Amino acid sequence: MIDVPYVATSARGLRWNDPAIDVRWPEPITIISERDLTYADWTMPADAPR
Repeated sequence: MIDVPYVATSARGLRWNDPAIDVRWPEPITIISERDLTYADWTMPADAPR
């Protein structure tokens, strides 16, 4: 059960082929949503520990 309403504008994600993440998928990607195609490249947050 979910105890809070879903807020679409709060959704976050990573693009499946983001070079910063460099995931080696075991199978070719053949189906992907329009939303997942439009995520920007990931960058380290300015306040992240280094």
